[in-house]
Amino acid sequence: MSGIKPTTGRADLVRALAGGDRRVVEVTAALLGFSPAEGKGGGGTEVQIGTGREEGSKDSIQLPEPRPLAEVPFWRLEFQERLADDRGEDSEPPVVSAPVPWDSRPRQPRRFHLLASWRELQPRLRQMATCHRQGLAIDMERIVRLLSEGRLLEQLPRERRRRWGPLVQLIFDRSDRLVPYWWDQDMVGDRLARLLPVHALERAVVWEGFDEPCLLDEVGSMEEYRLPPAGSLVLVLGDLGCFAPAGSGTRRLWQELGRTITEASSLPLALLPCPPGRCPVEIR
Repeated sequence: MSGIKPTTGRADLVRALAGGDRRVVEVTAALLGFSPAEGKGGGGTEVQIGTGREEGSKDSIQLPEPRPLAEVPFWRLEFQERLADDRGEDSEPPVVSAPVPWDSRPRQPRRFHLLASWRELQPRLRQMATCHRQGLAIDMERIVRLLSEGRLLEQLPRERRRRWGPLVQLIFDRSDRLVPYWWDQDMVGDRLARLLPVHALERAVVWEGFDEPCLLDEVGSMEEYRLPPAGSLVLVLGDLGCFAPAGSGTRRLWQELGRTITEASSLPLALLPCPPGRCPVEIR
């Protein structure tokens, strides 16, 4: 068949030709705008489809003789029958879950009891973790005392107050054995965050199985640990391995970290959840 519109409906025409029904081919060709052409005799049906090329070019498709469809078996459900239970009528009935009543339900929610309140901890931390540093305010009492003694003042003395240092680095020990004390650690960290400016407080964490702390940025992502500048305070909130099993290597980790901090001219301090007597002498 030579096509009046060679690029329209070829797939439909090929599908009709593959079916082998001459009548379907003629109807499909007429609907698609194709006209019949002279065919050649032979075992099959030869058709010619216009391709829009130069006159005399042909695209021939040799169609095979149609064959009957093969018998393909398949399964389908005809009927169903419920089988009797082998356990008999005397079997135990199925267990049906029922709501469990809560006896002696407390009227008030459980309150968390801190090991020590911030009112108790703050003066101790100030005494042990701060040092006297010269401020900006002029010390008038000292000036009057020096002048009354007849001394010359080369420069005006400034008031000296207890200060935390250039930076306070908090290290949270988040080991599994210290889970009951995590709220105490968070309380200390929250109070210090209210007391110190943002640039003067740094946080680090030691998770279970870690060999060294990891610094935490503003969004809580972990970074590689680095020592604070000289004169800073490193406050460890943990047990320094006192609650860890003997031979676990946890105490040695904290001992080496404390030595490194001291060599960097910073002050290492630990807030233990236990009496200081339980801490080994080599770590203290």
